[in-house]
Amino acid sequence: MSTQQVIRRLAVVCLGLAVLCGMATLQPVDAAETTVDTRTVWTFDNDLDGWTGGVAGRMRPKYGEFGRAKRGNPGGSFYLDGCDYGSPDGKANSWLFNVVKLPADAKEIYFETRGQGEAADLGSVGGGLRLIIVDEDGVEHVVMPWQTNNEKPFVPVIVDISKFAGHTVTIRFEMRDSDIGEYQRRWVDNVTIR
Repeated sequence: MSTQQVIRRLAVVCLGLAVLCGMATLQPVDAAETTVDTRTVWTFDNDLDGWTGGVAGRMRPKYGEFGRAKRGNPGGSFYLDGCDYGSPDGKANSWLFNVVKLPADAKEIYFETRGQGEAADLGSVGGGLRLIIVDEDGVEHVVMPWQTNNEKPFVPVIVDISKFAGHTVTIRFEMRDSDIGEYQRRWVDNVTIR
């Protein structure tokens, strides 16, 4: 792990503690203050591939968690998890984002996702997942509204991002409590700009 990665992770931990203690609030990420990624494929096979996460809380009434999972399609993936403990507020519990310079010919973002399929016998599904693009002016665009699924295999998703082609944007995946109970984790893999 590079020094920059260690510093970035420590900053995320410190911010999380400050938010948890009520000493800070989460603000939108300014693309100008973040390293810009020029890659167009992220497989998460060995790590989070430069993506950064956040959570709305670590204890009741709002819990969130994110990380890299060994299970993927194939290889690794990232997961988002969270729970509102019976009082869903419609807001994200956890998220993962990356600031990316999109190619001039970018048309769509492709990724694969799955819910908590092994908990299907409990009536559970993966939590809600949505995709947001934050443009260079800091304006959030919901390009995929909240969706839930109960699939064990990863399913492909394609979202149109052509209006952002050639721009530097923040790509953010968010997970929220779907008010089903526990086992709401969502996995995402093979994020590709094409």
